[in-house]
Amino acid sequence: MLPAELYHDVFLIFVLLLAIFSLPNYAISDCDSLSTNFSPKGIFLLITITLFIGLRPLSIVFADMGQYKDMLDSYQGTIFQFNSEAENFIYDNLMIYLACDGFPYTLYYLMIAGLYYTCYYICLRKIFKEDVYILFLLFLSAFMTFSSSTNGIKAGAATAIFMVAVANFENSKKWIPLLLISYGFHHAMQVPIVAFLCNKLYHKTNMYFIFWIFCVICAAAHITVFQNLFSNYTNDKGASYLITTGQEWGGKTGFRIDFVLYSAMPVLMGYYAIIKEKIADFFYERILSIYMLTNGVWMLCMYMNYNNRLAALSWGMYVVVLFYPIFRCAWPGNRNETFKKIAWAHIGFTMAMHFVYYAFIHLNR
Repeated sequence: MLPAELYHDVFLIFVLLLAIFSLPNYAISDCDSLSTNFSPKGIFLLITITLFIGLRPLSIVFADMGQYKDMLDSYQGTIFQFNSEAENFIYDNLMIYLACDGFPYTLYYLMIAGLYYTCYYICLRKIFKEDVYILFLLFLSAFMTFSSSTNGIKAGAATAIFMVAVANFENSKKWIPLLLISYGFHHAMQVPIVAFLCNKLYHKTNMYFIFWIFCVICAAAHITVFQNLFSNYTNDKGASYLITTGQEWGGKTGFRIDFVLYSAMPVLMGYYAIIKEKIADFFYERILSIYMLTNGVWMLCMYMNYNNRLAALSWGMYVVVLFYPIFRCAWPGNRNETFKKIAWAHIGFTMAMHFVYYAFIHLNR
């Protein structure tokens, strides 16, 4: 079995090799029909990654993995009783039910990995049609994909379900139950869910651009008044994160310029597409606005405990928002060349952060 310490490295190297072979000659298709959307390569990649992540060894390297196993073990052999007061009423009760039924923890992790990757695949299939394989590959290369499927698996699964709701933005019979299920998996989903509902009520994209820039300024100026304000509207665990600074938990503190630059890429793409090129696309304007509102809330809370987990709520939309205008809009110029440049920049950021930035920090500890 592959040592747990090498999992992230192997995952990214595998994705990088696929990108090296897939991107150079890739041409964006113009097909709008789901009937020709079946992608054997995409399905094979989905199954491969699900098995690789789902069958990973139990290790402290994956942080919260051990905590979930201990919770599963604590309910083994007991009688299931639905807990209506559970912090995450669907996820927690599902986990307890499976534990009481003697469900092996190895299969549990495989099931959650399958849910996470399959939901994203469904989302990308719905939005990008027959280009699903290349977009799924780019999703795998995103900055938070690996950690969301191995460490913060509860929030990761909730975000994946939310993305299926986003893909069905205009179908209330689908997005309403999906949003409720997403929230039932993790209470932190209240942030993107509120952003989703706000956009249903108010959808002038220009104002969302202004809001996002305002949030960048607040973060750079170390203004934490909103962080303290939001602590009044979440549960005790969320409030403890918001009112605890990085110095008190040992994490990286200060203005995260790396995270801000990463977050800015879809915003700059949106500015170019919507403001400069006047591209009009109902769905794109909505998902970009949801992204900017959710990401802006993270920047208002940048100095909180575990702020990367809040950032991940918006980054779950990252690949869809970044690449949608190139694939699905009337893109000016050579869209294939533009796509490849942005795709390599996207992949390069993740590789640089993992193999250079975090490796350097680890060596200097």
